[in-house]
Amino acid sequence: MATIVAARVATGLSQVLKADDSVWSKAQPQTIALAPTPIGFQPSVYVVAAWRDRPYGLLADLDVRAVHTGNELAFRLEWAEPQPVTQPDDLDIFADGAALLFPMDGVDAPIESMGSPAKPVNAWYWRANLTAAIHATGQGAGSVLRLNDDAVSGVGRWASGRWIVVLARAFATPGGVQISAPGMVNASFAVWRGANQERAGIKAFGQTWHEIRLEG
Repeated sequence: MATIVAARVATGLSQVLKADDSVWSKAQPQTIALAPTPIGFQPSVYVVAAWRDRPYGLLADLDVRAVHTGNELAFRLEWAEPQPVTQPDDLDIFADGAALLFPMDGVDAPIESMGSPAKPVNAWYWRANLTAAIHATGQGAGSVLRLNDDAVSGVGRWASGRWIVVLARAFATPGGVQISAPGMVNASFAVWRGANQERAGIKAFGQTWHEIRLEG
């Protein structure tokens, strides 16, 4: 488990959402290991059969930074992608995506299955072809429920073979994990490669929760 320190920055959300802003130099990057989501956790029999012998979720890691403004928590995700997909033009092509996952109690929940009825999760999801990020909860594979999407801000930029995505949300948001500073919340991460037809449960993900420590 890595500990990611979210430094407090004296700026607003609009500046934090600029991936190349100097505010991000205050955040220490952490490299997070990723692995394919186990095929047995896919909710569809068709998906299990179609992907059992196909490679997916092969992105080995991504770099993560975090900051907070005193009101919002923001993450900067960066990973290698030589074949970006931003606007799919075919039914078998999907856009690149990335997500953050939080246990609703801030501590623990099953990651592989997107939570459970007893231990739900909160997801912040960015996809390259969407104009807004998605805010959702999950109580198990195939149970994702979209909440108020405008609660999460998400922007992405691809350049020189790499994606940089920033996702941010206010501390106190109806339906989502509640955050405070100083404080701690656990999170995990996921990435979808559109060039490999990855979508839904077919992805690379962090297999453990990582501590996000918000400085006061």
